[in-house]
Amino acid sequence: MGKWCRVKCNYINRAPLPKTGIFDEPYSKSKRLTIQEQIERDNWRKNIKGMFACGHRNGVIIELCPAELLVIGNNINKIYKYQDNCFEVFSNISNWRNYTSEYLALLRDEVILWQLEIEQLQCYLCQEEYIGWHQYKVLNSCLDNSTQFNNSLPEILENGLALCIASEKTGNPIEFFW
Repeated sequence: MGKWCRVKCNYINRAPLPKTGIFDEPYSKSKRLTIQEQIERDNWRKNIKGMFACGHRNGVIIELCPAELLVIGNNINKIYKYQDNCFEVFSNISNWRNYTSEYLALLRDEVILWQLEIEQLQCYLCQEEYIGWHQYKVLNSCLDNSTQFNNSLPEILENGLALCIASEKTGNPIEFFW
């Protein structure tokens, strides 16, 4: 299974809408489709497939691939490997040994701590707070040399903050799947 993370909504009636399952896809048995039929099928996949009564696809507020966040966590582990209390949540989510049956849930306290870690990392990278010359140099070299990033570092950290904010609003955990 690929890496994935999500926050579910807390709507009471979290049930799928009728005709939104994979077997209800229009033209699913057709081999050749006209352009109009392809557009209709693509619109169905984009707007209707997996929709729930709450208005969220599969009852999930936000979901994304956390691979870039995990890379940041691994790089932070390299810098702070001898300091136990630094960036604990980043260390937990980037370590596959912490996943039980490929699943890890960040509960409310951990979400708040992770949000603080992300904000602290943003301050370090903007040089609003002092991280230490050696740590700053190692962190920048690790993150600059990483070819695994599709997004910029601020965008990656904003995605992490979006997960934290969604979790705080709903009271549901952030679920990670390895």
